[in-house]
Amino acid sequence: MPRSLIGFALGLLLVAWPASVTAQVDAEPEFDRVVSINPLALVILGLVSADYEQTLGQNTTGGVSAEYFDWRDRGYLSVDGKVRYYVSGRALEGLAIGTVLGFTRIGEDSEGEDARSRRSGTAIGVGFSAEHQWLLGEDERLALTTGLGGKRLFFLRDVAAQRALPMLRFSIGWAF
Repeated sequence: MPRSLIGFALGLLLVAWPASVTAQVDAEPEFDRVVSINPLALVILGLVSADYEQTLGQNTTGGVSAEYFDWRDRGYLSVDGKVRYYVSGRALEGLAIGTVLGFTRIGEDSEGEDARSRRSGTAIGVGFSAEHQWLLGEDERLALTTGLGGKRLFFLRDVAAQRALPMLRFSIGWAF
């Protein structure tokens, strides 16, 4: 796992920890951030996926996600910024329609005549998503998110790689 992804995960933890420790129990839960991971992708595909989402307004959020995958001779790293509009009027809960903009790096090892080489490409990704998020539990801190979408990749150099990627999300997280 690259050190930058480990640093990203530790940074999310440092941001989340003080807010979750100092939250008042007596007040009605009003959280403005969610940190989540996609456990099914990790277990089934070996894909590490983490999300951070922050309330920007009454029904709008912004966030960042990072994904990393390395299997046999294929590698994938993606960092995306996201903006979501919650149709219900309450940010972080209900149906959300969103946009995605970020960078994706795809690599593939290939064997040549002389030696093994790595062919890779970096792309700007633009996409959309439709998701539903529930805040569950007595204090509504457990976040469960499902969704789907797609992302079109525009490579900075011409490489023979897939130009569009589906996005599937089943995440479990913590609101603070």
